[in-house]
Amino acid sequence: MSVFSTTPLPCSTIITASATSPQTLTKEISIIQRLSTAIYTLAINQKALSDTETSLIFSNQAHVNLLLGNYGRALSESEEAIKLSPTNLKAFYSAAKSSLSLNKLVEARAFI
Repeated sequence: MSVFSTTPLPCSTIITASATSPQTLTKEISIIQRLSTAIYTLAINQKALSDTETSLIFSNQAHVNLLLGNYGRALSESEEAIKLSPTNLKAFYSAAKSSLSLNKLVEARAFI
C-alpha cells in the first residue's frame, strides 16, 4: 500500500475562514507545518519508498524545518536527501540556505 494513497485535504479546508487576525493565521500555518513534519517522518519510517522518493520526502521536510527556523535539523535532512539522491536540487538549496542561516559559510558554499 502506498504512503500516498489518501487524498490530502486542501489547505483551505484546514485553514478556516474564521481567521480574524494575522496572528491567528500565522498560528494555524505553524500548526500545519509542524503536522507536515510529523507526516514526513512517518513516510520515511515506512521504508517502503525508493531512494529517490525518500530523498524527496527528506527535502520537503527540510524545507518545512527551514520555514520553522529549525536550521540544524533542516541541514541534516538536506544532507540525508543528497546522500539518497545526488540530483535532488531542492535538497542542495535547503542545505545551502540552512548552512547560511547557521553561519556555516564554508559548508553553504559546498552546496552551491
